[in-house]
Amino acid sequence: MKGPRSRHRFNVLRIWECPRCRRRVFEPARVAHRTCVCQGKDRPTWMRLIELPPPYRSKPGAPESVDAGLPAEAPTV
Repeated sequence: MKGPRSRHRFNVLRIWECPRCRRRVFEPARVAHRTCVCQGKDRPTWMRLIELPPPYRSKPGAPESVDAGLPAEAPTV
C-alpha cells in the first residue's frame, strides 16, 4: 500500500485558463475541452490548455562551480 503522499508525486491534472477572466481550473487528463461561463451561459468562452515546461534538472555528471556567478577579477600588474 502506498503512503499518503504518493498521490502528489504524480500530478496528472491539466491546467485550463480562460483568456477573458484569467480563471484557472485543474481537470483530469481525460478532459479534452472546457468552457468558462464568465460572460454568461449564452456566450461561453473556450478555455486554453496551459502546458508547463518540464522541471529543470542538471546533468548528473557535471560539477557545479561555486564561483560561477561571481565576476572575474582584473589581473594585477
